[in-house]
This record gives sequence, structure tokens and C-alpha cells, in this order.
Amino acid sequence: MEGCRMAFSPTEAPVYGGGNIVTAFADHSLLAADAEFYILFEGSTQRHISQAEQVNKLTLQAVIPEHDQSEVVQLSVCVFHKDEPQIIASSDFYFVYDSAFYLAQFLVDSVYNPDALEDLELIRSQKFDLSNEDLSTLDSRLTGAFKHILIPSSWSILGFDSPLEESLPRETLLHFAARLGLQQFAGYLLDKPGSDRALRLLNRGGNLPRDCARNCGMDGLAELLSDYNKHSGVRWDESSVHRDSMVFRRHAGGTMTLTNNITENTRTLDEEISMLQEFTQMHREGGRTHRQTQQRRTYKSSSDETPSEDHDSDESDEDSYHSNEKSHVSPAQRQQHRSPHQRYSVPHYYGEVPMYGPRQHILGKSKRQVIP
Repeated sequence: MEGCRMAFSPTEAPVYGGGNIVTAFADHSLLAADAEFYILFEGSTQRHISQAEQVNKLTLQAVIPEHDQSEVVQLSVCVFHKDEPQIIASSDFYFVYDSAFYLAQFLVDSVYNPDALEDLELIRSQKFDLSNEDLSTLDSRLTGAFKHILIPSSWSILGFDSPLEESLPRETLLHFAARLGLQQFAGYLLDKPGSDRALRLLNRGGNLPRDCARNCGMDGLAELLSDYNKHSGVRWDESSVHRDSMVFRRHAGGTMTLTNNITENTRTLDEEISMLQEFTQMHREGGRTHRQTQQRRTYKSSSDETPSEDHDSDESDEDSYHSNEKSHVSPAQRQQHRSPHQRYSVPHYYGEVPMYGPRQHILGKSKRQVIP
């Protein structure tokens, strides 16, 4: 719709996505009360369709999806009304590699260098500086960036294949997360190979990861790191389903996103929205079935009856919306991954590293003396 005035924020996001975008219009008649709304992000290889929630008569909100590369994409707002999609506004949007993305790459490689994490002050490069990161947002940003990176299946938190090298005192990623109070990141790492051994490995200061957390006053994190078996059922990634060249993602707030590789198929926007609607309806029905089953089991348990096995609801719900830690990436990205001992190469970077609120100096009490 030519001449439509739209404002939106933010105008850029890291490639691992995860934040919210808010769009506002000057004319409330554009957002019909009985319509569905979607925000589209279309790049050179991927198109994302994110379900948008109407905040008020003039405003929409949606989750920003993760994207396969740093580039300028076209952002469009789509109104789906009376079975017809209509683009009412478009603009440029930027996906960038931010400091958390570069820090995550460094941490992936750090497992192969026993000295990499010993001094927090030295964890920096031209693209990131740990001492300048905002701790209030680092946990979620770093976890999102780590999930986004394509990590080899052979990767382990301890890095080495040699049992002798694995047993030597060192600062692991779990120690790192504990020292900085990164509970979400630590929970994500607990599902990675080598985490059980890392929980029992002392650093050169004679501390386990849980000791580092407790010394920093992070009792909840210390409890999480005390016994892995108690938390083995925790999953920290979003639910996703892969189908052909598409990925359906279910976000924490209940909305959905469809990501499509536009270089591998020629589906129309109408077809993709219809598929997203079907997936959303399937999830809602599955959620109701799951809750009904849980209620039946609770009732039977309270009546001292032996609960019967119910294979139709829980298992189907879990199987239909299984967690998938691999991000949807292009073949070109897979070729970019080098050997673990090499630094990553990044094709391009837009502008300065984005700032995320007031900066906080993290060295101080988090820095410790290394005992030889």
C-alpha cells in the first residue's frame, strides 16, 4: 500500500535473533480487528514469516527470527484478511554479527586451549571485549549465539580426546559460566558432550564449577551445577520442526515462525502462510491433548489407582515438536567452519558492534588469582 507510514524498532538485530520487533502505524484502519498479522524478513537465501501479535490499534509485535548470514533484508508487514495476504508496508532491516556472536565463536574454540579462559581480562579481540559486555543481557545473548553456530558433532566441552589431558585442572566453559553468573548458558552447556566430566573437574584454583558459582553468590546456579542427573531433563532450546527446506519454530511466548530456504523451492507467500496456520493449529490441538492427559493422570494418581499408559498424547506431542539444536543454515555456511584450532572467518559485518544498554565492567570480583 503505497504511502503507508510505518515506524519500527529495532532496525537491526544479531543473526541469532530472539528479540522482539515492534511496528507502529499512523492509520489504525490498516490493522483490521478480525485479521491475522505477520512480519516477513526476506534475504538472499531465506525468508522468515513471524506471527505478529496486535498490541493495540496501531501497534504490532513479533519475535525476530535467526538468520543465516549478516545482510540487509526486506522487512514487510502482511495483513491476512478474508483468506488473502496484503503487504501494507516494507522497509530495510539489518541482520548483523554482534559482539556476543564473536564471543561465542571464541568460546567454541576455547575448549582446545587449556589456558584460553584463565584470565577474563584477556578474553577479547578486535570484534569483542568481555570486559565491556553488559552482564544483564549477556546470558541470553550468548546462549542464543551459541545455539546459532554450527558446532561439529565431535565437539566436547573438554575438547580433547585424551583422558590424561581431560583430567588436568583447567578452566572449562562451565567454570566460565559460573564465574559470570550465566545460568541460562550453563543450563544449555549441561546438555553438551563432556559436561558430566566438566562438572567434576577442578580448575587451577582448586574449584569445581559449582564452587565458582557459590563464591560469586550465585546459589541457584551452584545448585544447578551440583548434580547433573537432577537436571538431565532440562531443555534450553526452542521447539522446532524441520520439513523439506522449511523450519517451523515455536517461541516461548506461543507465537510461531516459518523459515524457508527460497533458493530450494518456489512456494508462494499464500502457501507458506497456510502451512504456518496449519502448524499453529496442530500445536494448539496437541497442547490441549497433553493437558487433558496430565489431568487424567493426576486424577488417577489421587485416587490411588495405577495410572494406565497413554501413548497417544504425550509421545505424539513430544515427537511432533521435538527440540532441535541445529540451526537452519545454508550450505555455504557449512563450508565456512574450519578446524577447531583455527579462528572462524566472517564474510561481512555491518557497522559498529551494536550496544545493548549500559555497559558494566565485569572484572573486579569475578577475576581470581591463578594458583600455579
